[in-house]
Amino acid sequence: MWKRPGEMGQGYPTTPSLWGDYGKPIPSGIKQQSLGDCWFLAAASAVAEQPERTYRFVHNKEYNKNGAFRFYFWVKDAWYGINVDDRLPSEAYGSGFRPWATQRSYAKAWWMPLLEKAFAKLDQNYDRIVGGWGKEGLRTLTGMPVMNFWNDQYQPEYLIPIYKTFASKNYPMTAGCCTGGSVYGLVAGHAYTFLDIQELKDSTGSVQHTIAKLRNPWATELYTGPWKDSDPNWTDEWKKQVKLAE
Repeated sequence: MWKRPGEMGQGYPTTPSLWGDYGKPIPSGIKQQSLGDCWFLAAASAVAEQPERTYRFVHNKEYNKNGAFRFYFWVKDAWYGINVDDRLPSEAYGSGFRPWATQRSYAKAWWMPLLEKAFAKLDQNYDRIVGGWGKEGLRTLTGMPVMNFWNDQYQPEYLIPIYKTFASKNYPMTAGCCTGGSVYGLVAGHAYTFLDIQELKDSTGSVQHTIAKLRNPWATELYTGPWKDSDPNWTDEWKKQVKLAE
């Protein structure tokens, strides 16, 4: 059934917030649920790393009390506006309801479920946004040119400097994972926000390890491999280098 955020119970406030506790778009805490649009959520999360980029496609400055919202998408070389209300497909949960697709963020923000609904409307319905490429999401949300690299077609020595340059310029990036099956908790066929490439250096400045930083649109970390947050190989100095404790 369809429910407005203020009607769901579960301790949700009857007066929802568009941006949540921080008062601006925050990319973390996005909670994909039953809809297979990780590629779009990962792209939106990447774009929101710089809040001003999000304001380009979200028309509303705050939550409209009448539930009326407008979003913009880059389609066929022009920005195209989509209007939606805030009735979201919902399922019974506990003593109330929760969104069937993307839920509000941990910071109590509703902008992502509403953006997702508008994108589904652009493509006719929710079913038509199941499965896709992160680059498509980035193009649709920014209107900018996009690039795609297949990691198995290039040597790391070629790709790592490119990724480092893109990260240093705050370019939004996504990464698909694991065509051969899940690895260390990274999910096969799943999309992640690709945040950064970092080099761990010793006291002489020599690079000892090169690692990638990803964000899962499930709002939970499932990675169990080398350099997970609890890995004992982390030294205090290396944590400081990559700002792990922040």
